[in-house]
Amino acid sequence: MQPSERKKRHLVLKWATGGLLAVAVLAHIACMRFPGALGFAPLVSKLATVAVSALLAWHVCVGMKSLLVDIGLSKKLTVPLRIVVGVFAAIFIIATLCPG
Repeated sequence: MQPSERKKRHLVLKWATGGLLAVAVLAHIACMRFPGALGFAPLVSKLATVAVSALLAWHVCVGMKSLLVDIGLSKKLTVPLRIVVGVFAAIFIIATLCPG
């Protein structure tokens, strides 16, 4: 039996968010590994950190239902856990962007 078009789109979205997340992580690692290589590295490092936070939250939210099924929890927890993930990502992003 072939997966439905909706399932195929969902899988593409999961792979796309995972790929974008991997690129953001690599950019963040490059900025941390070679901090003085570029004159604007601190800005790129902050942007990469924000991107990693946002993309990780997005990726987790996209795969939340299958994650809950895989760990044996109810799908009813999808929305509350998405809210928690979003709040943690927002807090981390704000903390990253605040000076000092």
